[in-house]
Amino acid sequence: MSDWKLVDTVSANPIKAWERIKLLEAECKQWEELYSRRLDNITELEAEADELHKLITRLNDLLTDTANALKGEPDELTLHGFHDLPEIAARLREALLRTPDQAVARKALEETDE
Repeated sequence: MSDWKLVDTVSANPIKAWERIKLLEAECKQWEELYSRRLDNITELEAEADELHKLITRLNDLLTDTANALKGEPDELTLHGFHDLPEIAARLREALLRTPDQAVARKALEETDE
């Protein structure tokens, strides 16, 4: 609506124009509230994403350290795969339990449970 039409509408019926202004103000307030809630949601999601990133980084570090401990240090600029770590750990545990000195084997396994 052009400014001229608005002025013409206001002069023709100021009560309807006032009602329209009030409706627009109410709609604007609703949009502001919605925008504010969305900003709050974004802030919460960013905080959650940061926490998940920290967790993923920590778990990656644990897997990398475990792979290096079980397989030895990798070549420069390479990483060991993680897919076979449970199998390797199970085989090492079984081999350790089959050693002649069971007391030493059990003590070594107990130390890792802590």
